[in-house]
Amino acid sequence: MVALDKKIRIILVTLGLALAAMTIGVAVNLQIRNILAKNLLSQFVEQEALVADQVSGNLENNIASVREKLSLAASIPAVQGAEPSVCQPALEEIYETLESKVGNLGRVGADGFFKCSLNKDLINFPAEKLGSYMTDIFQDPQHTPVISRAIKPAGATSYLAAVHVPVYDESNEFSGTLGGAIYFSQIRDKLLKDVRFAQNGFVVLFDDNGDILYHPQDNLIGQNVYEGFARDFYDDNLRRVVTDASGAGLNDGTIRYRADNVEKIASYQKAEILPGKYWIVLVTVPVTEAEEALTVVGLDNGFMAFTLVLAVAIFSVALAATIGRLKSYEIEKAKDEFLQLTTHQLQTPITTTKYYLEILTSDYKKGLTKDQLGLIGDAFAATEQERIIVNDLLSVARLDSGRLKLKREKTDLTTLLQESVKAHELSIKKRNQSIELETDPHMQATIDPERIRMVLDNLISNASKYTPDGGSVSVRATTHGGHLRIEVADDGVGIPADKQKQLFKKFSRIQNVLSEERGGTGLGLYIAKKIVQLHSGTLKVRSVEGEGTTFTLLLKK
Repeated sequence: MVALDKKIRIILVTLGLALAAMTIGVAVNLQIRNILAKNLLSQFVEQEALVADQVSGNLENNIASVREKLSLAASIPAVQGAEPSVCQPALEEIYETLESKVGNLGRVGADGFFKCSLNKDLINFPAEKLGSYMTDIFQDPQHTPVISRAIKPAGATSYLAAVHVPVYDESNEFSGTLGGAIYFSQIRDKLLKDVRFAQNGFVVLFDDNGDILYHPQDNLIGQNVYEGFARDFYDDNLRRVVTDASGAGLNDGTIRYRADNVEKIASYQKAEILPGKYWIVLVTVPVTEAEEALTVVGLDNGFMAFTLVLAVAIFSVALAATIGRLKSYEIEKAKDEFLQLTTHQLQTPITTTKYYLEILTSDYKKGLTKDQLGLIGDAFAATEQERIIVNDLLSVARLDSGRLKLKREKTDLTTLLQESVKAHELSIKKRNQSIELETDPHMQATIDPERIRMVLDNLISNASKYTPDGGSVSVRATTHGGHLRIEVADDGVGIPADKQKQLFKKFSRIQNVLSEERGGTGLGLYIAKKIVQLHSGTLKVRSVEGEGTTFTLLLKK
């Protein structure tokens, strides 16, 4: 009897251990599925973001090309004068010579009426009846280009939007607009036709009013996400993104939403088609497509024993990975502390050296020869360059460790811009360059003035540094709603398209004809973008190799 009880106990213990093993096996299997699901979805999102970025950039360049063509046509004397008998044949000739068509060209005079147009029904028609966007360009003191809401005119087979740019007469006085149509069928064929993502992924394009400009389902094109069928088709998560992203407040991101009762995961990106005006590119895929790939991990009986062994292996790997991560964290922490300590320690001898050099050139100047003064000047310049490098390294260490705290205060941005431009006038003059500042008076913003001044100094310095002698730099600041927009532009060497993504990385320097001559640490733009992000702002670049570069800084008031 005792022996029997002992066997029963052994059997019960064995069964208990077996049950525990099975439970652990199932738990490990489910954990593997969860990890795979998260990793797979992350990969989908990363790929979506790349596609969205590509489509967004191409869209911005496409609309910019249309504006440039219209602006070029607006400078032709026959168009500037707006005399119907001269203007009409000029528009027809311009339309025929355009490499890619800008449809329905029309010239609006200073009185607000169409003087000539490819659509002759518009001649003598009041432009303001086309929509409020036309009155915007007339009333705006800067006459910033405008774009209409997407429409589908009677008899048309495609949606279009009208772009209007200012026209100035020979005296450089505003004398109306020149406009043309952008057809979304052309955008689809040029930018979206060959875009492929995953098995069932696709691209959707929204304008800032919530109108669907492109969708693989033709019955959704032209509908508004807030109204009618499209409202029932999409959920509130999608509408929230369209609402927020159409302004300047929301940057690129990821969203889960439901469309026609199907759960989807998507990446969205804003395309700035005009200053302060955004369309939204959405790259989306059904969540089920990613989850279907998980069926390769089963829960059959044969896999249970394997999962038990795998559980032990995973535990061992996880433990090693955790230890490795802790070591990596300690190394990173030690590196940051070393960098901060080193830069702090370097500042003292640099400051002392500069002080002694200043004494030599002031108190003992009379006792020094011209060559000796030249050598001291070279030493002073080298010390100043070393100080800049040390300060950049110190800023990077503070930013990376999260120790850089902003000291926000209400600041006159106009004054800050004037001070920054003035500080660079001497170096710009030495290169026989010109710099122009255009800004609204007393532009106020609650910012850290010292940090934003660092950003402005870096952008202006770079614009001059990578512009050949004799070139020009322009700084333009405007107000758009609750935001301030600053553009620093040059006509320098430009940046190749495939290199522009590297600009804001740490220690990144783009090789060109001036980079070796002008020098630099490769940290300035990394620091600038980090500071702008701390202000909840954005910093973007637009550049054409050989033609110049424009950096655009957007800050909340």
